[in-house]
Amino acid sequence: MKKLLYLLFFIPVILNAQVKYEVKEFTGTVKSIDIGWGFAFERLKMEVSGVKAIFLFYPQYGKLMIDNFKPGDVATVRVNVNIKAAEAFSKLLATSTNPSKVEEYFFYRDYITEIKIGDAWVPLPEDKQQVFDMRTQRNRIFFGKRVEDLYKVNGYTRAVICEGGLVGSYPMAGAKYSINDIKINDRITFMGYKFTDNKPGVEYPNKDVKEVYHFWRLKNEEGFIKSFLYKQNSVCLGLVIETNEGDVRVSFPSNYAQRINKYATGKRMTFCRALQYSSFKEDKIMNPPELHAIISEADTLKIEEAGFYGGADVAHDHKPAVVSGKISKVNRSDRGGIMNVILGNDVYVEITYTTSEQLGKYLKKGIEMEVSGDERIKKEGEIYSEDYRIITPRKVKVDGKEFLLQ
Repeated sequence: MKKLLYLLFFIPVILNAQVKYEVKEFTGTVKSIDIGWGFAFERLKMEVSGVKAIFLFYPQYGKLMIDNFKPGDVATVRVNVNIKAAEAFSKLLATSTNPSKVEEYFFYRDYITEIKIGDAWVPLPEDKQQVFDMRTQRNRIFFGKRVEDLYKVNGYTRAVICEGGLVGSYPMAGAKYSINDIKINDRITFMGYKFTDNKPGVEYPNKDVKEVYHFWRLKNEEGFIKSFLYKQNSVCLGLVIETNEGDVRVSFPSNYAQRINKYATGKRMTFCRALQYSSFKEDKIMNPPELHAIISEADTLKIEEAGFYGGADVAHDHKPAVVSGKISKVNRSDRGGIMNVILGNDVYVEITYTTSEQLGKYLKKGIEMEVSGDERIKKEGEIYSEDYRIITPRKVKVDGKEFLLQ
């Protein structure tokens, strides 16, 4: 659940191909033209038959919309409507004590297909490049950028405008995830994926925009590497930074371990880590914020992958394996569940909660066990504290019984 919530924080509008849409015509009064998920104008707010309506258009149609639709005008548009979502949206608006919050929730919103200018219908074709998944986007890190201006919506900083026309767009701005502490002339470090290119027709609230990136704020920690953190399976995926204010734990993708280990020199340096806007915590799980850069004099290591929070042990390839031996160690969680067993001296067998419940009474030290499953192929760049063969079991033979695992 945590991983899903984390991804939703960063993923822009992704259309569901299984949802049925219907093109409908609307006539109403233009209330405003607003920015969307990025920093470009891409939302038309209208009042239709006394009901508030919000429709999307692709950013390259921003100039066309602004030139032809002014607040107070009566406009007619055709919209590809997700009927169920529109009904739910209307009900939320009608019953919410904070309608502005509902308005900002524009996942699965409806795109304008045509606008009426005079007596002519002007088509607004779909731009498939605008429908994307953050997890496939390449991120960039920007260090020490000076803030030249702030764009606010409802009193909250919605975008940070930096030197050189660089904009950090922060679509989740609000009381819970506020960045209002950022001031003009501050130097900030952030990471993000790129939004709309400056195509013809794209319009922004600020006229000097050159590039727009999603704004994921990074915090600088001054200190040195005190120690490394390892998962139960012995893979290195985090470190402890000793700072003047105390120790700070951070995580990194496991295949960065060897590169990061080169910075364990005892020298002070700058570590750029993600800020945690949520108080979410899962007890007994090592889940520190993400490390995204190390700056040591003229040398900088960047980790521009994002979304590995809680999953820094990266995906691995596997090969079939059959192993057997006596159980030399059974490792349990604080709650008593079996997390893994060691066969002999060098085989680490992963045990899920379901497997622990199914086989727990058989998994005891000294018991002979045979495991058929998938053996991890370790990635280049990783560091392991133990030279284990790491096995995900599919079939287990123990105490004369055979078990097939899901």
